[in-house]
Amino acid sequence: MHSPSSSFDASCFIRKFSLRKKKWPDDYVATGDRQSTITRGKHSSTPSSPTSPSFAFSSFSATVVPVSSASPQPLTSHALAELRAQFSEQLKCLDSKLDLDVTVMSELHEFYRRRALVEQDYSDALAKLVNSLKHKHSNETGKRPNWANYTTTTLWNTLLGTTLRLSDAHATLSEIFGKHMVQRLADMDEDANRLHKQCLDDSTGP
Repeated sequence: MHSPSSSFDASCFIRKFSLRKKKWPDDYVATGDRQSTITRGKHSSTPSSPTSPSFAFSSFSATVVPVSSASPQPLTSHALAELRAQFSEQLKCLDSKLDLDVTVMSELHEFYRRRALVEQDYSDALAKLVNSLKHKHSNETGKRPNWANYTTTTLWNTLLGTTLRLSDAHATLSEIFGKHMVQRLADMDEDANRLHKQCLDDSTGP
C-alpha cells in the first residue's frame, strides 16, 4: 500500500499545468533590440505569426530617391526642325477647319434664309385661302339662314379655323428661321474667325 506522501496527486498536477502561461505565435516575435524567439532550442529573428504588426512592417522599408536638379539640355537643331514641321502641320489643320466651318455655316445661313421665305409664302397662301372662303361663306349665310345648324357647317368652320392656325404657325416658323437662326449662324461664323485669329496670335507669340 502506497503512503500518502508518495502517492501521485493527479488533481494538483492538472491544476498546476492549467495555470501555466500559454505560448502563442505572437509571443515569439522579436521586438526592438530584444530577441525572444525560441523555437525548438534555436534562436530565430523571423516572426512566426503573419498577423503580427511587427511582421507586417518589418518586411517593408522606404527608399528615398534624390531628385536630380540638373538643368534641362537645349534642343538640338534636328529636334527644332521637327517641332517646326509639326507646328506647321497643326496650323494647316486649323486653316482647313476654319475653311470647312465657314463654308458649312454659309450654306446653312442661305438655307434658313430661303426656308424662311418659303414658310412665309406658305403662311400667306393659307391665310389668303381661308379669308377668301370666309368671305364667300359670309355671303351665302344671308341666303341660307339655317346653315349654321348643320353638322357639315360646323365641320367647315372647324377646317377653316385649323387652316388659319396653321398659317400662323408657319408665319412664326418663318420668323424663327429668318431672324433667330440667321443671326445665330452669323454669330457662330464670327466666333470661328475670332478663335482662329486668337490661335494664330498665340502661336506666333508677342
